[in-house]
Amino acid sequence: DEAKAVELAFSRLCRKHGEPVAMEHPDTSFQGTSNELRTSAQLEWGKILYASGAKHDALRHMLQLSSSCPRAQLLGARWAADASLLLPRVAEAEFQQAKERLNNEAAFFHQASYLDYLLKSQISEAARSMSQSAPAVKKLRTVAHAPFDRKNLVTFTFR
Repeated sequence: DEAKAVELAFSRLCRKHGEPVAMEHPDTSFQGTSNELRTSAQLEWGKILYASGAKHDALRHMLQLSSSCPRAQLLGARWAADASLLLPRVAEAEFQQAKERLNNEAAFFHQASYLDYLLKSQISEAARSMSQSAPAVKKLRTVAHAPFDRKNLVTFTFR
């Protein structure tokens, strides 16, 4: 286990510094190790895929891993939200579920960051529509169909 932990730490260090890293798939190279170490290796494998540009494969890997690992669910939701692959309400629900499962600061930060992004994009969209000479009906429709629940955002912000 200690040798594999060092190998995993080396892979993580290379990835964080943008160095090319070759890592054997965790299903084969981490057999016989503890569940915690194997889960960490699976997460690192997904991060390496994402960092190397194989974002679709990384998302698929995190989706498979998310049932047993809440951190994988959080990363998958974040990556999918960044790529605009999730509807805002679905992404909000994914972040909320991951936050409840993890109950740590990282989950709270990712959800807050995503909601902040949605709020800023909604405000800029509303300002753009107000500045254009659009009919009043269109202005009302933009405000009425907010991409996320404003009441939930206010409640989340004041916690």
